[in-house]
Amino acid sequence: MGLGQLMIFVSSLEKAKAFYVDLIGLEVAHDMSNDGGMLIMKNEGAYLTIHESFQPVDVPREACRIVPIFKVKNITEARAKLKSNGVHLQGEITETPVHQYQIAKDFDGNWLEIAQFKS
Repeated sequence: MGLGQLMIFVSSLEKAKAFYVDLIGLEVAHDMSNDGGMLIMKNEGAYLTIHESFQPVDVPREACRIVPIFKVKNITEARAKLKSNGVHLQGEITETPVHQYQIAKDFDGNWLEIAQFKS
């Protein structure tokens, strides 16, 4: 069994597309914005489904605690790009034995992490 995709909920697919394509660097694999209000984003691993709905049906927003982690080649450059585009960054770059990471929020307050993994 493997992870196929993650889903996050946003208030605007237009803003989501700009954020996750222009700032995070994902590619749109399937654009269903006119048929279901979803974008499926492609990256190096699992797909990220972005659904235009402020919260999933019958699930309180505070119960949605998935944090997607996006692999980057250079954490310092990726952080600078997010910061220069006004993205909310939580603290500074943190280092662990396996990676360096930066926590951020998208335009709807969804938490995400960018990470540079060590070889």
